[in-house]
Amino acid sequence: MPATTDTTDFSKRILEQVLRLRAADALDMQPLTDPRGLFTWTFRASGWPVEVHLDETVLEMRVYHGRHTISTGRVPPRLFPALVGAAPLPAGSGDGISADECLAELRAIVADWRRKNPRVFMEPPRTARHPDGWNNA
Repeated sequence: MPATTDTTDFSKRILEQVLRLRAADALDMQPLTDPRGLFTWTFRASGWPVEVHLDETVLEMRVYHGRHTISTGRVPPRLFPALVGAAPLPAGSGDGISADECLAELRAIVADWRRKNPRVFMEPPRTARHPDGWNNA
């Protein structure tokens, strides 16, 4: 899979790194018992859990940062069994990249998403008020 240069296509960028993690034998997709056909893998980026879900019923990958969706994208049918460990990887998937490099790239993708979505992490304005309420105008 060629390197993706578009910085806003998070689905393709994440799928590429997940495929490289599988090639490095560092992707531990866990099947869920209910609902069937859903596989999940979690890593942390900037102290937050990031969940990668692979859905077998619709051949889709969804990535969540806390309660926010980073990306939703299709997984090619020939790659899905390889990603969940049910089939060997296609030839040329593993290009010798290490698992640490893949995780660093995934964390960089999440950081890129956070920079493009500052409204998600904004806090409401705070007013300095006395706890007794005596100076609340």
